[in-house]
Order: sequence, then structure tokens, then C-alpha cells
Amino acid sequence: MTQNGNPGPSAPPPATPEIRHSQRRTIQINESGGTGEPSAAEILHTLADQGFTLAVEGDRLTVSPSSRLTEPMRAEIRQHKAELVALLAANDAAVSDPPPLTRAERQGIVDAIVERAAILEFDAGMERRQAETQAISAMRVFRALVAMPNGQPPRWLILLAPGCDLAEARQTLAHQFGAERVMEVVEHGAMEAGR
Repeated sequence: MTQNGNPGPSAPPPATPEIRHSQRRTIQINESGGTGEPSAAEILHTLADQGFTLAVEGDRLTVSPSSRLTEPMRAEIRQHKAELVALLAANDAAVSDPPPLTRAERQGIVDAIVERAAILEFDAGMERRQAETQAISAMRVFRALVAMPNGQPPRWLILLAPGCDLAEARQTLAHQFGAERVMEVVEHGAMEAGR
């Protein structure tokens, strides 16, 4: 308050946490929102966001372009080398191909097709066989490799998206998980996935 009773200038809004990189020190915001030591997954994502590529060649960890690495970045990479190598090895194993669908996953896809056919049959007045054919042809099954938080290995997830194309599936997954966590998206045919 000022001397005449008017309110003074308002206090600035509280600062929101952000990720900052400087030449002197890298400050990371971890998953819980606090500052602290970054995890290997956070380092990997930060470097990827800055255009770096990390790879394991034998027992060596390579980062390119290495000419852009600052000394603090190099120190962080050296400090977390074993974790980064393990994470990259897990990523390489997971990225190869999606694992086969489990019986429960296949049954879930069949159930979704049957439900969609029933809706078409009753709401659109279609014959059952025609409704099933249309439900099968419209069903899109996508497998998405998604990076998990806290350094856990990435996992293949299933997205059922009737009528969507690959770009729409990627957009949906990016909205749900964040674009930086969606590593790969592939489409499977509904009939193939339901077998």
C-alpha cells in the first residue's frame, strides 16, 4: 500500500519451472517438478531435443555431432554413461518390431469390432453381416512405441482408432503422451490383429 491508501504495484506472478541450458550448468526439471540430478532418460530426451544422436558401438557411447557438446554436457554424459548405455540398449531391443499381440489384446480388438458392428446394426439399421464387414474395414489398429518416464524402457502400446490414418494416430498419441515420448507408430490390419 502507498501512503495514501491505494494499493501498490502488484507482486509479480510466481515463476514457473522451466528447463534451461547454459554454458556453465545444465538445470533439469525432473518428472516430479523439482530440480535435481537429471535421470539418464531426461538427459537422452534433452540431447535428442537439441538435435544430438546417441548410439552404442560395442562398449562405446557415441554422441553426434560431438563438436556441439559443451564441457558440462560431456561431464553429464560421462557421469551417466552406464545408465545411458543400458537405456539405449533397451531402446534398441524394444524398437526392433512390436511384440506379437497377446490373446487378451487380440480379444479386445475383436470385442471392439463386434461392438462397432452392433452399433451400426442397430443405429444405422444395417444387416448384421454388412455391419460386421463395415466395422472390420473401418477399424484401424496401431502399435506405438512410447518412452516411459523415470528411465523405464519404452513400451509398445495399442491404439484402436476406427477411420483414422497414420498421421491422425500419431497426433492422438502425441496429444496423450507428448510428442517427445512417441518414438514410433505402425499400423496393423484389424483382421490381422484380431487373429
